Formats: sequence, C-alpha cells, structure tokens
Amino acid sequence: PLAQFASRCVEAGTCLCLDVNEASDDYEMPLGDASDAYENIGVLHGNLDEAAACVGRKKEFLERYNIKDGLENVLSNAEIESIARALLRRGCGVVLFTLGPLGAFA
Repeated sequence: PLAQFASRCVEAGTCLCLDVNEASDDYEMPLGDASDAYENIGVLHGNLDEAAACVGRKKEFLERYNIKDGLENVLSNAEIESIARALLRRGCGVVLFTLGPLGAFA
C-alpha cells in the first residue's frame, strides 16, 4: 500500500514525506523491510531503530549490541551511514535520522 500511495503522489507532482514510527523488520507489515516500499518517498524521517527496521537490520543490530532499543546510543557513524545508504538505494530522496542527544544525521 505504501509503494502504491507514494507512486500516486509522484504522478500527481507532490513530494511524500514519511515520518517512520514503530517500523518492523517483517516485510509483510505496512512499514517493514520491503525493497520497493520506499521507492518514491521524498523525505524519510525516523529514529535509528525504525530506520534499521525499514532495511531489515533492526534485529541484527539489537542482538549485536545486546539491547532492546536505543540504537542511536551504540551504532557507529559507518553503521548509521549504511542504513541511510540502504534507504537511498531503495529510492528515498532524503533521509533524516533523529539521534536523540547526539543531534541528527541527514
């Protein structure tokens, strides 16, 4: 549904801005790891937990660092960039992550 809606927005000449909240690693969920779900998103905003879920890596990172949430407190700049690049490769125009007290990453 998201990919279809985003496609219609592009056809209408509008920019779709998506604030990701409570995304899941499950590609069958509305906001999950689907390779085409973010193709026509103009701006995607979210925290690192949700953004990592959108590219299917939230579970991997949480297990690697043995935490339940708060990826912004443990991920390296390279890991943050890998999430952003994955979303850009999937078609997002701009990616903005909220990093809590560390600021933001665009």
